[in-house]
Amino acid sequence: MDPAVLRRKLAGVFAPISTPFAPDEEVDYEGLRFNLEYYSRSEILGYLALGSNGENKSLAEDEKLRVLETIIRYKAPQQVVMAGA
Repeated sequence: MDPAVLRRKLAGVFAPISTPFAPDEEVDYEGLRFNLEYYSRSEILGYLALGSNGENKSLAEDEKLRVLETIIRYKAPQQVVMAGA
């Protein structure tokens, strides 16, 4: 990717979003969808997912993938997702 394009894509505010959990300690995917539908109407540039809030180490690989799929599905088209590793 052209460095100038990359700089434009990354120049803005990224929200460190947390993964919501249900009372039974399972990932609350509907809660995540609800949050993303709200966040997607904001002017934030994108999201920092699965890393900055510490839940990454508590999730199985399939849960991490589903969380990222949910974020990608419900974000606004112009928003960027960066995932923790």
